[in-house]
Amino acid sequence: MPVPLGAGDHIELLPAIWRAVSAYGIKVSHRTCDAAELDPIRQQKSGVAARKGLWEVRRDPYDVSRVFVRGPGGWITCPWKYPLRQ
Repeated sequence: MPVPLGAGDHIELLPAIWRAVSAYGIKVSHRTCDAAELDPIRQQKSGVAARKGLWEVRRDPYDVSRVFVRGPGGWITCPWKYPLRQ
């Protein structure tokens, strides 16, 4: 029986990259993404030794306005810090 995907399931299907969470946020493809929810893990290691302590980041290749970071309590949505003005 088919089951619809939830919000967390959709994020799990996005491509993964591994990045450090610095004082200013996360840098992905020359863009900086940040959120207040990142404060507890800033400049901390993730604990994933196979990835040298980097954090798992998921991004939608068709929507560069945000990324998702797997934090200790679940996914953290981080919007692009400097979006273009229209």
